[in-house]
Amino acid sequence: MSISSTSGSLQSHLPSCKKKFPSHSPICPRCQEFLDLCEFNQIVPLSHSESLKLSTSRIVENCFLCSQFLGLYLAEPAQQDKYIEALRLNPQRVFDGFQQWSFCYSINSHNIARIFPPYHHTEEEIKNRSDSISSELQMLGVYSQKELAGFECFISVASSTRSDESLNFSKQWLQNCNENHVSCSRTATTYPNFFPTRLIDIGIEKSMITPRLCLRKDIPSNSVYFTLSHCWGKIVPKITLLQSNIEFMLREINFSHLSNTFQDALWLVQKLGGRYIWIDSLCIIQDSENDWLVESASMCDVYSNSYCNICATAAKDGSEGLFRDRKPLQVQQGWFQTASDEDNRCVFDAYAWAKEVENSVLSSRAWVCQERLLSRRNLHFGSRQLFWECRDHEASETFPKGIPEVVFQRSIVKSEVKVLLSGIDKCQADMSFKGAQIWEEIVQLFMRSNITFKTDRLAAIGGMANAASQTIGGKYLAGVWENHLLSGILWNAGYNPSKTSKFTLAPPETQEFIAPSWSWASFNAEIDFPPPRTHRSEGIEQFLQILETHVDLAIDNPFGKVCGGYIKLKGDIAPATCYHPKISGSELSGKDFEILFGQDNRELESLSSTLAYYDFEDMSEIDHKGVYLLPVCRFPSWYDTWEIRALILFPTNRARWEFRRCGIFIYSTDEAHEDLMSECESFSRGEKYESSEFGRQDDGKFIIKIF
Repeated sequence: MSISSTSGSLQSHLPSCKKKFPSHSPICPRCQEFLDLCEFNQIVPLSHSESLKLSTSRIVENCFLCSQFLGLYLAEPAQQDKYIEALRLNPQRVFDGFQQWSFCYSINSHNIARIFPPYHHTEEEIKNRSDSISSELQMLGVYSQKELAGFECFISVASSTRSDESLNFSKQWLQNCNENHVSCSRTATTYPNFFPTRLIDIGIEKSMITPRLCLRKDIPSNSVYFTLSHCWGKIVPKITLLQSNIEFMLREINFSHLSNTFQDALWLVQKLGGRYIWIDSLCIIQDSENDWLVESASMCDVYSNSYCNICATAAKDGSEGLFRDRKPLQVQQGWFQTASDEDNRCVFDAYAWAKEVENSVLSSRAWVCQERLLSRRNLHFGSRQLFWECRDHEASETFPKGIPEVVFQRSIVKSEVKVLLSGIDKCQADMSFKGAQIWEEIVQLFMRSNITFKTDRLAAIGGMANAASQTIGGKYLAGVWENHLLSGILWNAGYNPSKTSKFTLAPPETQEFIAPSWSWASFNAEIDFPPPRTHRSEGIEQFLQILETHVDLAIDNPFGKVCGGYIKLKGDIAPATCYHPKISGSELSGKDFEILFGQDNRELESLSSTLAYYDFEDMSEIDHKGVYLLPVCRFPSWYDTWEIRALILFPTNRARWEFRRCGIFIYSTDEAHEDLMSECESFSRGEKYESSEFGRQDDGKFIIKIF
């Protein structure tokens, strides 16, 4: 294939791990004195509270622990040089409820405590379980030589991620994965020799970069190409592909007019021995809606066939570029020994992956969620170091042969999600049920991400849907799978205490169409799905039949945008009233609404403890208005109990028996279910049989449409 290959294996090019502990790291007398006070197998109080004043930059620059603290307090090296004279470390004993010693540092009276936690808790778990730990605090981890057996590499990193050392790591990760990882050689695409419609050709000259746009037909069949994941930000790029400049860009692209991130990406591809790269704004015609629709439909193929996806993980826009300067002592591991402990200890930022990759601004973008999951290999350029992830392997510059599982918070790419999207286990028995469950995990992850244009939501997940279709099978309906429809329409508004609980979805009449109301894609906040048990037929009692499904596609692509759709169902329904006990001047919050039954607006006591999740926060449209409850299914829940879910429906007022979804109703007692079904039967008896396609049928059930 058309890419340069470096000789030798990963093991021969990366620094070798030593079975014995590496040399101790430089540490100042003050920090050594403090560490000597700590016992590692029990909690002991400090014998003094003396402040450790570090008055010169020489001390901080030559002590790995001081440097780590300062680096976590002031992220930018330039800031550290400016404020270094004011650094003061104040050790304080912190009791956090965990059976391991810990201590706190403050700098300039700011409590930026560095807690050394036990390895088996995540940073978020520690903060949530300890009243003494501020949510603003960052964590460092301390691990013994035994815990890091086989990973005791003391890697001395360079002062920039653009260094030859960092570049060498990138080359070896790529080569090792390409030659040795069987799972990473497979793609989710049905076109194994796929090339995008357009690519950027950086040229064959090794001494200079001469980029130009090229077409698929001009790319040699043995070539490989890279992709780029990046944040557009608020900066308007000087160059994008337009209908007016496509002919000019086929001849040349002015390298100096590209953003810093694009320039860095082209330079990197050249250094890695490549020639072609796909970048969205340079390969999709930005002022052609038709070209955007066609190209967005091919995202599954574009990213799953990419040789490697380059991620500008630390850059909030194109001006920031890929590479970062850094202070080596703040990145690499620090090894030390105390007076009371014969074992060697290692200090490093154990949550670097979570902070620099999972919680990065790039990873919060919905389009990037898809790009990262579809790609076989991702090379992340973080704020302090490079990170590698593929289906087989995660690594970093500080752990280039693999991040120890004892400290690693599992990457989403290494999870079952990646297996589903790669199609590797599509022949496994019962994989459709498992695949549908994993799909809902993907959707929940996706809905936690941000997207600039809400109308792009289905397009932004369409590539993953295309890949998952090989495993799940069946018809894809605006984010929901037809053969798992009942579970797919039973989503509810999620709850994240770290974010606002206020929903952002307005009633459909006041917003641009995104998806049918029964699809999660119509919602504008985080969502949850029912337990995975609903995917299996065993033990599930269904209360309705699916008669027909339909979606109107924006273009001939079932995984892209839609412009309408409905599901036709047969089941029991009960009329009710949404009622808000108004307090003068109060907002009509969905969580405060009650469901009343019958013409006399009765509140059923058995249903008083049920949960109702509404699909929009502004409930004024349906206050004191009639709604309908549609029981969907009952399935086993926790501790030998049942959970029953019903849709809350609101008439469209276009035709009788046409509805849109406005919420979900959840209850768990037999008494509540009997009372609701009694309301359904009572309503059915009062309605006349309609010899038509919709309404009450001769068996007492109702046929309805939900749009």
